[in-house]
Amino acid sequence: MKEALLLAIAVYMLAGATIYAGVLTTVVLFLYPSWKTLRPETIPGQFTIPIGAATRFFKAAIPTWTVALVVLLVNE
Repeated sequence: MKEALLLAIAVYMLAGATIYAGVLTTVVLFLYPSWKTLRPETIPGQFTIPIGAATRFFKAAIPTWTVALVVLLVNE
């Protein structure tokens, strides 16, 4: 049972790392090129809405990732 739980936590950590890397890749490949044409009236669409959504997501995700990582480290 313990091995299955640790495997589930490791898979959860892998999923979290994939999401985090995917967000960074999206910013670099898709969002950054549009910042060259940024104007004051386009700032909310480019920054405010996406950053608000990302903040809500990562406020919940990062503490759970931290707990999962500590569990893995203690059991290593």
